[in-house]
Amino acid sequence: TEAKSSSKTGKQSSSSPLNAAGAIVKDASARIEYLVTEASAALSKNSIQDLLIRASLVFSKNGTVTSVEDVTNDIVNVATKVAQDQGLDAQFAADRARETTNYAASMLSVANSLFGAGYAFSAESGKAESVDSPLVDVLNIQDSRPLFADASSARRVDPFQYKSVVKKGAEMGTLAGAVYEDATAKSHKLGHSLVANGTTADVAWMVTDSIDCISSFIEPIDGTPVDEKPVFVRTITLRGFDASDESVDRERLLNIICTATGKPMSPNVPGVVFHSGLLSTAREIYAEMKKYILWTSPRHKLVFNGHSIGGALSILMLLLLVCDKGADYAMDRVLRVFSHGSPPVSAIVPALDQKKTSGRKPKPGSGKKKGSDDNMYRCPVLEAFDLPQTMVYGYVQPYDPIVRFLTEYDPLYPLVDDLGEDEVTLYSTGPARSLRPLTRALFQSWDGWPEFRDNWKSTNQNYQSVGIQHVVLPEPLRYLNDRFVSANVAVPPTDSIVRISSAELLPTLNDVFPLDVFQISLIPQAVRSFLHHFFPAYDFTIANYAAKVEKEALRTPDKDRGVRRSSSSSRFTPAEPTSAQPNAT
Repeated sequence: TEAKSSSKTGKQSSSSPLNAAGAIVKDASARIEYLVTEASAALSKNSIQDLLIRASLVFSKNGTVTSVEDVTNDIVNVATKVAQDQGLDAQFAADRARETTNYAASMLSVANSLFGAGYAFSAESGKAESVDSPLVDVLNIQDSRPLFADASSARRVDPFQYKSVVKKGAEMGTLAGAVYEDATAKSHKLGHSLVANGTTADVAWMVTDSIDCISSFIEPIDGTPVDEKPVFVRTITLRGFDASDESVDRERLLNIICTATGKPMSPNVPGVVFHSGLLSTAREIYAEMKKYILWTSPRHKLVFNGHSIGGALSILMLLLLVCDKGADYAMDRVLRVFSHGSPPVSAIVPALDQKKTSGRKPKPGSGKKKGSDDNMYRCPVLEAFDLPQTMVYGYVQPYDPIVRFLTEYDPLYPLVDDLGEDEVTLYSTGPARSLRPLTRALFQSWDGWPEFRDNWKSTNQNYQSVGIQHVVLPEPLRYLNDRFVSANVAVPPTDSIVRISSAELLPTLNDVFPLDVFQISLIPQAVRSFLHHFFPAYDFTIANYAAKVEKEALRTPDKDRGVRRSSSSSRFTPAEPTSAQPNAT
């Protein structure tokens, strides 16, 4: 970052949060780096397996599973007696024993679900499948339900969907990372030629062209031939917030991100409001991009793509195109929007929605697909613009806090709600967690804090995701470690991807991957949150998973997998690790 910064002319004032708190952040980072690395590697897979086996033994007698209540009572009685015999606080001992037993029972219950039935039901068969692990026999698993079973739309992405969901999602994730780094080299490696790149409204962008097939974007439909004819595809990729880029006004962009009052995009669709700051930015970018959209041949197809706010802006670009040229034009020209770790920026306003959009019929997807149900993945925001839910594919790392930003499940600091009586002092209440003093020092050193605070006071906290979402998941033991044992900050390899509706995404994450404002103020959880949002988390992890499933597909005959492979399937090369990736760091 320092080498990159020295060659550019910055626009930041010396009192900006990015400069004034630089020394504090560097010092804190240096002090915690070793600690976090050691903590992340403290427990191996064997340790977690041993922990689960021990917990299983506690809740079984002579091979029979015993109720949590009975085991808890037994342990509490023993703990109370020991405390009394030693003259200790019996109530304290009982409370700790009850807490520890409930913790073990909760971990064992989740393990039973995960190893007995996986993350979600199959998209193709609708059935659950147990995980291939020796723990399946040890844990006495019976009548397990998948971990995501309470979300009716949650389905495991199966091989017949790999081309359009995994492979294309990996390509677009890598392209979204390329705009942060060497755009030309990475684009060429992916088979994209760079048409143009630049910066508008402090957001970097690039336009690339490639040759592809429509089948790369559409999941197989029973009885319908797959369109394998080549087509020109123009992809517009927008970058997220880059704190290392001094060529843009980062302070201005930060204020725009936090100017989140709801505003309609069009008087024709008053029932949907959008993040006003990002909507104004999207309008500026759309005006700049129109020539790259309209000055193409009729056979050219379009893709919008982006990471973080770049993904949110890409969704807004699609809807602005609908407002400008109509839904039919957008349906004909746009193949899809891909968003990676993007904050929700739209909300339905029920009172206004009744006037204009309540009579609209749900727009169908792209046909009746295996394991899919149009109503299951309904997206009211896209319906209001006469678009199908399949127009937007979102990709989510479950511990990425930005996908919950500005929603009722937002785990980030309440910058305004936690002010003192003077309405200036930050974090006047709450626990003295490690990062609260650091964050307080950062903002109080910033001359722009009063403006930022005033913008934030009218923030809408009810935004929702758009389109069909895909949760990127680790292997089961890593999940159990992260949830119940310790926060491993590194981004894990992808083991599975689960599709879920935009309506059920956030409630499910809140239940299965809990993350709140007090957890995130602990150093390991805070560092993990940053790394799981950073663009490599949506680049190399999904790319490596795409390469792995393709190798498995080549080794497994179609008749054994029960799915149809496309004859035009091409290889996907995962991104090379870079120094920006968490493991390298």
